[in-house]
Amino acid sequence: MVISNGGTTINATCDAAKTLAVSETLSCSVTFTAAQGDISATINAATQSYESNTANNTDTKSTVGNTPASLATTNVLTLVNGSPVPAGYLAKPGDVLTYTVSVTNSGGTAGSTEVGQTVPAGTTYTGTGQGWGAGCTAAGTQCAQTVAVGAGQTSTLQYTVTVASPGNTATIVDTVTSSVGTCTTCQVSTDTQHADMQATVTVTPGTTSTTGVELTYTAVCKNNGPQSAINATCVVTAPAGASAAICTPTSPAASLASGESITCVTKLTPSTAGDYAVSVATSNTLYDASTGNNSAT
Repeated sequence: MVISNGGTTINATCDAAKTLAVSETLSCSVTFTAAQGDISATINAATQSYESNTANNTDTKSTVGNTPASLATTNVLTLVNGSPVPAGYLAKPGDVLTYTVSVTNSGGTAGSTEVGQTVPAGTTYTGTGQGWGAGCTAAGTQCAQTVAVGAGQTSTLQYTVTVASPGNTATIVDTVTSSVGTCTTCQVSTDTQHADMQATVTVTPGTTSTTGVELTYTAVCKNNGPQSAINATCVVTAPAGASAAICTPTSPAASLASGESITCVTKLTPSTAGDYAVSVATSNTLYDASTGNNSAT
């Protein structure tokens, strides 16, 4: 018998001097470690006696040995605050995002790869017991671990981050790398909630002060959207002698819908001639892409 084992030939002779009676059989076996690639076994039966039919003296069987490991890595956002990701989800400060990284081995031998993560901007790594190396904490830091995968198996691991407060990015981008094989859908982008807060201030009866004439300053902090602002503030700074600002609704407002405003009023009666400036500043916990309009005087 001749074995072709992934390009290596193994020869075996079984009971060369065996005498077989009619209908008796002879079994021949060879034990070897299967290599990667094609494997075939060819057996040739022969006798010293006369044989009228030699067409059936040879038989060959073929198979495929262990194929190399073939790894494919994927990355998916699977949980938000411990629950499945809701449809149309937009991340907000304080949300806990859990990504599931899967490494699938479609090959015939075990394999391994080093999976890497960079903590996304606008988040902090807050997972526990997930196997990532030391130093994996603040945004921009590197995380890595080695993942072993058996033949025909899939290994999964999780990666958890918490969205920073206040929000400081329009999109959270989580990227996985794999040292071996392919990495499809390894970059996951999640848009964040954001609110554009705008501050304005006006004064009546006019911008020119007159001694003894009361000035009324009206500061408006408006949410231009698109999402409801969280912990929206409207902070008024007025000169000495001005009344405490009265704000409606009270600042900070836990939630301020798109299009709504906080209005603060303060009054001042000048005792001497001069400039009496009142300024206002606004903010909220969500990401604000247009901070240039967050203050006014």
